[in-house]
Amino acid sequence: MAGKLRYKLFASWLIPITLSFVKEVEGLENAPEGGFVIAANHESYIDPLIIKALFDRNFSRIVFYLTKKEAYGSLLKKFFFDSVGTIPVDRQKRDDGALEEAVKNLKSGGIAGVFPEGTRSKDGKLHKGKTGAVRLALAAQCPILPIGISNTFELWPPQKKFPRLEKEAVIKIGKPITINLHEIATKEVLRSLTNNLMQKISELSGQEYVEDENK
Repeated sequence: MAGKLRYKLFASWLIPITLSFVKEVEGLENAPEGGFVIAANHESYIDPLIIKALFDRNFSRIVFYLTKKEAYGSLLKKFFFDSVGTIPVDRQKRDDGALEEAVKNLKSGGIAGVFPEGTRSKDGKLHKGKTGAVRLALAAQCPILPIGISNTFELWPPQKKFPRLEKEAVIKIGKPITINLHEIATKEVLRSLTNNLMQKISELSGQEYVEDENK
């Protein structure tokens, strides 16, 4: 209850401020019902807030993120991440507890936000995708919704503490991807599925993704 109240307090001011940076949104009609995994490119600090704000404002649905434990480095940061809905993940080991919680949320109709690159792009380019989004979708038996984010690198580059006060972010939402896997999820299969997902994100974001360079 306390967590929901804190989120509502944050959302009341965070959503309108975040969406004030968004210039254009395409494809909201592609969002499926039930639980699904959002997979997007990651150019800026503001990307997860934009995605969260869009789905809260348009569908009254809260996107949760799997967030590295190192991000909870202070009481203030922990308070913020707990308030906006995150699941802490220990990246130094296999964190089955975090995965189980995420799968449970997805199966109950939740939305998980994942950035397959694993971290913000330092140069604005689309980098190698990790297989986590595909693994999570397979574990929860739910679709993946690819999203391409444009112009947020210029809006809030990694070396800046604050964003530029301009309305320029463009968000393109693709059609949901359903993974029907009838074979063992080997590393090769997971890599192939991830590269296909990254190609779709590439088309939506306008960034190039070269498979041969990202093996």
